[in-house]
Amino acid sequence: MSTDKSSLKLEKVIPQAEDFLPLLGTDFVELYVGNAKQAAFYYQ
Repeated sequence: MSTDKSSLKLEKVIPQAEDFLPLLGTDFVELYVGNAKQAAFYYQ
């Protein structure tokens, strides 16, 4: 199933609002946890 990328845009609730943190992508997310094996299982 292919999706049209133009349909994935979000509409603004407040037209005057601007994105204060425009992110273009994410390379990685670093998490600090007490039990790495349990956290890895949970987030899979």
